Amino acid sequence: MPNKKRECIIIANGCSHSKNSGEQFHMAYLYLLAYVDLQNPTTIKNPDFPSSDSDDFNSLHWYVDTDKNIEQSRLRFAKHGIYKVTIEEKIFDGKYGLYFIVDNSEAIVENKVLADFLSDYNKPTIIEDELLGTLVAENAGASLSGNIMWNNIDLNISLDIEAIDKMKELVGSSKSWNEKFSTALSEEFFESAKQYFEGGQKSMSKEQFAQYFILERLYIDEQGEFYASFNSKIYLPDHNLEVNGSLDEGISNISLEG
Repeated sequence: MPNKKRECIIIANGCSHSKNSGEQFHMAYLYLLAYVDLQNPTTIKNPDFPSSDSDDFNSLHWYVDTDKNIEQSRLRFAKHGIYKVTIEEKIFDGKYGLYFIVDNSEAIVENKVLADFLSDYNKPTIIEDELLGTLVAENAGASLSGNIMWNNIDLNISLDIEAIDKMKELVGSSKSWNEKFSTALSEEFFESAKQYFEGGQKSMSKEQFAQYFILERLYIDEQGEFYASFNSKIYLPDHNLEVNGSLDEGISNISLEG
């Protein structure tokens, strides 16, 4: 028996595509910021806070037949556009369902409930903190960002809104963490960096090499897990040297990016 079709009004929030090995078509994923089911048009469904309703969904789908049509497919729905769509659930492997947009059913519409939701979502959050200064999130889905002084360097930081205390803990121990970062980077890259040294720098020690790393970006989440991006004055200046770890466990991984 075919599944019953439903009409919804959605706020589009970006699109991606995937294609598994051996499959003929690409699967398009339209992510949703929020939606209302026209059977209950005053109740907003927020995919970030799903209910126990088994009919809830956080993305809609369609198939794209050729690689060259992917870019056109990406433009099908404007980000934060409000659309009315007809959808239908398709069951895969008898276990799980995905909701597909019925062909060419979308139409741009006005909807006060979702327009008010989008207006609130797009209001910036501004927090003033004695240690971290002014932190701004452009909308409800964005991280806070700002600039601080880190060991006399102007540093861009970003963090989850729930991670303010974690960032303050990290910044409050900036001297100690800066030494840990520099030492770990020097240990990781010193041998491979020798070929980049010139003249008298070939006799540079690991301790001297450690002074050339500049922290450029720092992020932390509410669990205290951080990401730090460094550049070096003398070693692969066009690449980022990335450090991952946590306040509790210390540095866990170092990698070369770019």
